Amino acid sequence: MKPQIDAITATLRRGECIGLDAEFTGASEMLELSVYDLSLEVIFESLFRPARSQRWSKVPHGITPAMVKGCPRFAWKVPRVQRIIDRCRYMVGFALENDISHLRAEGVVRLETKRVLDLRDWFWLVFGRHHGFDYREGVSLSVITEILGVGKDDGRAHRAGYDTECTLICFRELLGRFLSTCAVQPDTFDDAVAMFGREFDAAMAVYRKECAAGFVSLMLSDDGRYVIKANKLRPDMPENLMECVAVADRHEAMDILAETISGRVRRSNRIIIDAVTPDVIEAIRSVSDSGS
Repeated sequence: MKPQIDAITATLRRGECIGLDAEFTGASEMLELSVYDLSLEVIFESLFRPARSQRWSKVPHGITPAMVKGCPRFAWKVPRVQRIIDRCRYMVGFALENDISHLRAEGVVRLETKRVLDLRDWFWLVFGRHHGFDYREGVSLSVITEILGVGKDDGRAHRAGYDTECTLICFRELLGRFLSTCAVQPDTFDDAVAMFGREFDAAMAVYRKECAAGFVSLMLSDDGRYVIKANKLRPDMPENLMECVAVADRHEAMDILAETISGRVRRSNRIIIDAVTPDVIEAIRSVSDSGS
């Protein structure tokens, strides 16, 4: 697998694909930033002294005020960081949108022009969905590293450099596994990312459809009102349940019911009605998968 990975990543120039991670104070001031090339070469790494914060929680990163005493302000390094961002085309990370929003707030620009390769996406498509992992729940960087056998140094865990290094090692591993499944091998890293994107989009369309399925129920609430609401699972309240139908897309079904019953666009996750009429029952049954 390593020769495949090396051949694909060799089509990139240094700094075209980077991994990054940052740590912040509770007031969102930058404490640490690490940027590595996909080859695991360190491009930039530094601690920073916040301009406003004097104290902050050191969980989970462990960075204390004493550790950043005498360190530069992040604002002083923005021009250098900007040059790194301008040079890259891909950014690899886990839940990278949080770091990107902080970098943007600190004055780094043109971040939206970069292609983000989220480790969560690669893990889910290559491994997670086949082993019972939900895309939205139960997956963290520590879970991924443990499953892939990456990173055992708890003393460095959650520091920016360690998390960046682990993220890139995991990404390279998942890239190799993805390449091993390709019937036609991509010639370049760009081609590999494009192939992954097509497969991920197709798998995500199926996942969204599966997640949208559920039940629409008509229930009598404790205060005597009639309520129509949607749930992923069938409600387990038989004494209050008046009608319940399975639907392919519970959100779409509620939109249809809101317009049919009230004549208005749905504005909450439930529809409250004054009385149950045959028309209401028929409307609920009409959105069922089976139509009955």
